Amino acid sequence: MDRLDANRTLHRANRCAAGLGRKLVHTLSVRNNSMVNDAGRALGPGLKKAFPRLPFCARTETFVRSEDRFWRELFDHADVISEGSVRQEKNGRTWFGSSSIILTLSTASPELRTFLIALARRDLHVRLRAIRLACREAYARAAHELRCVRCDLRIVSDERGIRIDVDVEAPFKERVAATRG
Repeated sequence: MDRLDANRTLHRANRCAAGLGRKLVHTLSVRNNSMVNDAGRALGPGLKKAFPRLPFCARTETFVRSEDRFWRELFDHADVISEGSVRQEKNGRTWFGSSSIILTLSTASPELRTFLIALARRDLHVRLRAIRLACREAYARAAHELRCVRCDLRIVSDERGIRIDVDVEAPFKERVAATRG
């Protein structure tokens, strides 16, 4: 909505309110991205801030599915480095960890490596395989049962091939003490 549309809307509202014996605002001007009346008082947030935010973000992307045998062999021979620790949060103890998975491409040309990185970013099975590997590492290192796991995944180029970084966050399942009656 630009200034002209805002003024038209205001004038329509004033005409409707005039039938009820009221007047809303005499004139409308926009200063510093907020609406002000004749006295220079702000009428509320600016035009950008007036619209409600959506509770979701939609994006359109193209995904691919590649041959699983190729990726399975790369993941079976991958170098995996994991670390993590337990932190006390408001809702209890939480595991925070990170896994770095390096898929070695020793004989790949730079063009092929760039293509495989783009392919890995769009292949859901590759992403799922990396997340499952990072979750197994987190379960092994945490030494306690974890609840739902949240992961953040990044796929970047590495001098040896493709590096997949997975950040893991998972709260611990709290053990309930058995009560005897």
